[in-house]
Amino acid sequence: AVSLGLQTKQSIEVVPGYIEIPAISVTFVVNDPAGKRDITAILAGHFVFLEDIPVQVSAIFPQMQFAGGLELDSPLPLETIVKKFLPSVQGFPAIFLNQLTVAADFTAKSYSFQLVVSSQWKIPIGIASFELEEASLSLNYKSGQQSGFSGQISAIAILFNQGGTEIARFYAA
Repeated sequence: AVSLGLQTKQSIEVVPGYIEIPAISVTFVVNDPAGKRDITAILAGHFVFLEDIPVQVSAIFPQMQFAGGLELDSPLPLETIVKKFLPSVQGFPAIFLNQLTVAADFTAKSYSFQLVVSSQWKIPIGIASFELEEASLSLNYKSGQQSGFSGQISAIAILFNQGGTEIARFYAA
């Protein structure tokens, strides 16, 4: 196999304040250069959305596979995203994005999406309060003879008394 790699030398600001590409590369791989010459292109990059949200993206051609996700060192407050588009929003609940990944294989027509959020938002419910500590969603779609959706939703919730003491913990999937 023979390969050739190219990469950016400086950051590219696509939409000022919204999308920046600090690093992107493409690698061309020629398998069996003396014979069939099967060529693959691999695109990989790091994007920055809304000035401080890092995202990793990759794509493989001609296989038509794509993957991407957030690169978070710590949970991302959803308030950061909402206030960028709706600056007048006040008092947004303490909900954090912990994980977000997507993948697609356009040739096989299969797609997946995973999302995990956590919260410290206590919601009063009469003489107690309720907190959704963590929730996750995994969704997959496959096209073809066995086509359809599959997935899972799971959550951990906590019930607190008026004094703020945990009195029950619930897990659902």
